[in-house]
Amino acid sequence: MAGVAPENVERRFTSVFDVDYGRYTTVVVNAMVPFEAVISDPKSLALESVSLPEVAQRPLHPAFAAA
Repeated sequence: MAGVAPENVERRFTSVFDVDYGRYTTVVVNAMVPFEAVISDPKSLALESVSLPEVAQRPLHPAFAAA
């Protein structure tokens, strides 16, 4: 999870996108302590920390936006 230890986050919700070629799970959390975010898998192109009000202003995947 972006280089964050699981004990340092509080899960808000998950969203699953299931297609013929794979299944993708997005996990939204509250960080309980400051951390330096890192991309830790080859499928991620970008990673950014934003405040909750800023999320709706981002170009989100439609299924994630609906969650």
